Amino acid sequence: MEPKEHFVEEIDLRRYWLVIKRRWLPASVVFLASVAASMFASMSEEVEYRATGEMLLQLDRTSSLTGVAQELSELESLTVEGNPLDTQASLITSAPILRDTIEALNIRNEEDELIGVGNLKDGLEVSTSEQTDIIKVAYQSGNPELSAAIVNQIMASYIAFNIQSNRSEVRAAREFLEAELPKAEAEVNQLSEALQQFNEQNRIINLEAEATATVGAIADLDQRIANSQSQLAEVDSRVNQLREKLGLPLEDALTLTDLTRSKGVQQVFDQWQAAQTELATARTRYTDAHPNVRTLAREEAALRAVLEERMLDVAGGALPVSDRTLQFSELKQQLAADLVRAEIDRASLFNQLSTLASTRDAYVDWADIFPSLETTQLDLQQKLAYARNTYEGLLRRLQEVRLAENQNVGSARIIEQADVPANPVATGQDNYLLLGAGAGVLLGIAVAFFLDLIDRTIKSVKDGEKIFNYVLLGVIPRFETHKESDWQDDAYSADGSPSTRIVTSQRAYPMISGAYQMLQANLRFMSSDKKLKSLVITSSAHGEGKSEVCANLAASIAQTDRRVLLIDADMRSPDQHHL
Repeated sequence: MEPKEHFVEEIDLRRYWLVIKRRWLPASVVFLASVAASMFASMSEEVEYRATGEMLLQLDRTSSLTGVAQELSELESLTVEGNPLDTQASLITSAPILRDTIEALNIRNEEDELIGVGNLKDGLEVSTSEQTDIIKVAYQSGNPELSAAIVNQIMASYIAFNIQSNRSEVRAAREFLEAELPKAEAEVNQLSEALQQFNEQNRIINLEAEATATVGAIADLDQRIANSQSQLAEVDSRVNQLREKLGLPLEDALTLTDLTRSKGVQQVFDQWQAAQTELATARTRYTDAHPNVRTLAREEAALRAVLEERMLDVAGGALPVSDRTLQFSELKQQLAADLVRAEIDRASLFNQLSTLASTRDAYVDWADIFPSLETTQLDLQQKLAYARNTYEGLLRRLQEVRLAENQNVGSARIIEQADVPANPVATGQDNYLLLGAGAGVLLGIAVAFFLDLIDRTIKSVKDGEKIFNYVLLGVIPRFETHKESDWQDDAYSADGSPSTRIVTSQRAYPMISGAYQMLQANLRFMSSDKKLKSLVITSSAHGEGKSEVCANLAASIAQTDRRVLLIDADMRSPDQHHL
């Protein structure tokens, strides 16, 4: 695929300048006509007067002194980047304010009818000053008194409209607050009652103090439980030691302790023990069939029965009656008593430990519900505080609004009334002239290029190259000899010397002679592969200089040591014989 060729047309400033030089006359005529038209327009313009007034838009001073209703007079914009002054400026040019101005001043047209809002808006200008709260109102017309009156009336109408708008807002705010205040009060009462019921149901006086006391109680119970567990371990160890020394179960030890402490049992036991002793002595003396032995045996059996009956009454059960059972040493009695006391202590400690553990569990369960109770209570308190703040804010705002409703609260005041202008505004003649001159220059240039565009004659060497698509061999400047006469007067003299028009044989015109040398050199190098032997020079019309060019070119070629034959082929008006 062959690459595409890109042709870039170069800007030829010299060519443009030549076009302007050639067409300067029509361009000048257009320029002067444009300037004349602008002067005529500036002279026909009517004289107008401009009146200006200023307003300051900010908080009303009465509001700042009383401290209420300040927000009602503040200028706020609904957009983040908007300027509230621009909004107020647009409001000043609104139809209601302009219509009120027209009616107040009774401004009528030629048909004796009130002018329209659009007609008044044509001469009105409302602007804001940067970094200030000032709005400028200006009106321009041919009547200076009317201009000042319109500006002052517009500012007065805007201030009246602003005050009325603020009063309407205050009235609407009061009605809204009066409707919302009972709702807020009912909400406060409802939340207060809900908080009180919550505290009563959960027996809460001071939740934070109770939580602190509960944590302290749990810590104290943990310490007491640890102490009780330590004491219980000591008592268990002592009980085991006493059981090992005594050699009896706890129930037997308790029973025997009760028996040893019973006087009736001990008395019968002593009698039974004496009867056993007598029976044993009698059996050593007599046989079992002896009457004394039998009598003593009956007494021993009767005493044993009485002893068992009393033991049953004291111990609640039958125990084997023996010396080991009923006769304890004082040491064993003491051990049995210690074992009983140790068992009692252990039972007491166990019950105490169980009570402490259940109490601690109750405190832990109570502490576990503290977070939920605290969250619920805090939520109710926050809602109640918010409702109270809302109620107090609505009540305070209602008082402020009622006070502001009777005030002339406004956000604008006039700081400079419009005076009747004594001098008219600038007519803009300089602007008209500058505009006419600029338009004349542009139109003149456009006319010059348009005329040059429709002119099909060749005006430059580049135009010839572009039209005929030929290679330029040389450029011969037009020149005049020292004698300001016809060229035939410069023909060869009587002595046979060449004409002064043959510049290649002279040194008076080296630049022109060099041009011919360049021409003959270009002709020679144009066909370097084939020697150039003949050359024809012609032109489209008579008098264009072909005879002079032929003669100078022939002389220039002859100066390169080449033989040249110059033939004049113009059969109608040959000129070579004059050169």
